Amino acid sequence: MRRMTTSMGSAPPVLRRLEALAWRIQLPTRRLLTITMSAVAVTCAVAGLAGAGLAADRNSALRTARRQGLAVAIDAVAFRTSLVEADTAASETLLAGGLESPTVRRGYEDALLRASSAATHAATMGAPEDQVSIARLSTGLVVYASLVESARANSRQGFPVGSAYLSQAHALARDELGPLAEQVRRTGEQRLARAANRAGGPGGAAVLVLVLVAVLGAGAGGALVAGRTRRVIHPAFAAGFVALLTLFVAMGLAVSHQARQLRTAASRDISRVVALSDAQSTVAAMRTTELAAVAARGNSASQYAEIDATLDGAVASISAAGGADVAAAATRWRTALRSVEATDRAGRNRDAANLALDDSRNAYDGVRVRLAASAGAAQQELASGIDGAAPGFGPQWPLVLGLAAAALCAVGVLARARRYR
Repeated sequence: MRRMTTSMGSAPPVLRRLEALAWRIQLPTRRLLTITMSAVAVTCAVAGLAGAGLAADRNSALRTARRQGLAVAIDAVAFRTSLVEADTAASETLLAGGLESPTVRRGYEDALLRASSAATHAATMGAPEDQVSIARLSTGLVVYASLVESARANSRQGFPVGSAYLSQAHALARDELGPLAEQVRRTGEQRLARAANRAGGPGGAAVLVLVLVAVLGAGAGGALVAGRTRRVIHPAFAAGFVALLTLFVAMGLAVSHQARQLRTAASRDISRVVALSDAQSTVAAMRTTELAAVAARGNSASQYAEIDATLDGAVASISAAGGADVAAAATRWRTALRSVEATDRAGRNRDAANLALDDSRNAYDGVRVRLAASAGAAQQELASGIDGAAPGFGPQWPLVLGLAAAALCAVGVLARARRYR
């Protein structure tokens, strides 16, 4: 094969070396350029298809994390928290002889409505395997509400059986519905964790390696073309190379950002949401224990022993979860609760009941409202973190960049190849 006559004296050293390497391949120039650019074009197209597939997979993972992970977990948290708040309000029914204030009654009904709404929303967003557990939550809530209404009706008439109905309602909420809601929450968290692992898994790295191979292949092909044509820059090929390089950088940044965002959401952010949910449940449970102690009318040693054993630790955990504002409110609530206990232990049960339904309730509401606000902010931050993991482009853009790079590389150089034999 005869090399085309060229003048090498004025060629840059780099171009002279590229030409020497290019002519080591024993193929006619036209055929060599055709094979080289065909291989580059196919590689670019495959890289674009792989990038599109990865983007589609990541978007699917985000939808799963958002709907069947985050939404189900948050709904389960809302159900549990609302149920405990309803149970606390129901305890005041027995203490007030079935004649609770309109405010307490409205709070109980609102809490039940929130629990019901959370269960309904979880059923809408959850996976098929969640439906049995969520249906049990909804059915159990109906049974719980009927027991509370029976307790309220009997207490208003002075029948002791009202206490038995309320005890059944407490047991149902504490021993069955609460743990079941926790199980549903953990299922949602596990889906969120799996989505984070999927985002940072080997699939993304494999696609990035493939795109990098395409970039290096295009660079090698460009060097080969420059050596054979003694022309460093071919505008169309250069544009195709830039498109391919843009694809690599965009995919790399998207994969890294998404994995980091989802890992943070699946660990730190969800942990804060759970901690605040636990704090809300702790406050409501201790309020229920306080009301049960006062309602026992002198037979409250076990309830007050439970309060004494857990109160300081509960206030510390509540304060840690909610911050300084919640800590101050929790301290005021502890002082009010201690006052109720001291008054009841002194034999002044009616005064203790009045304190529990007035000062202690106001202090409890202060903690409850602040914790609810902190929990809402934490949930919003978690949702924003997951939404922020979106790659910022749909599957069509990697495909467009890959195909554009393939077309530009092929058309630009093959047009040049027509000048050669």
